[in-house]
Amino acid sequence: MCITILLFPFQYSSLIGKLANVNRKELLKKWNNLPGWVKNPYLITLMLFSAWMLFLDENNLILQYRKWKQLRELQEKRDFYTANIANTQQALNELKTNSATQEKFAREHYLMKKDNEEIFVFVPSKNLANATKNP
Repeated sequence: MCITILLFPFQYSSLIGKLANVNRKELLKKWNNLPGWVKNPYLITLMLFSAWMLFLDENNLILQYRKWKQLRELQEKRDFYTANIANTQQALNELKTNSATQEKFAREHYLMKKDNEEIFVFVPSKNLANATKNP
């Protein structure tokens, strides 16, 4: 049947024309029964444009919401890192200016000691840590 349609389309043109006329008549009847404000071309254009902009455009409402949410997340990260930078700069300034802070930092991070001191470093064993967690 598909081969027939492809080879002899002129045979079906009258049938398609009759179906199109029937559908056209029904559509015109339905169109005439609609209220006047629905048939307003400006309203139809506005509705099509709104649907296009809200759902079909590349900058549609859904993408705008996602971008807005991503912007909020990036602003929160920016605020976090700005506060972190301020704290780090304050600690660095304290290290540069205060000798007691320099000594404390050197003792804690580089295990430096005075001549008459000994340092004991306690490192928890993984087996011991597991044994204390699961008695």
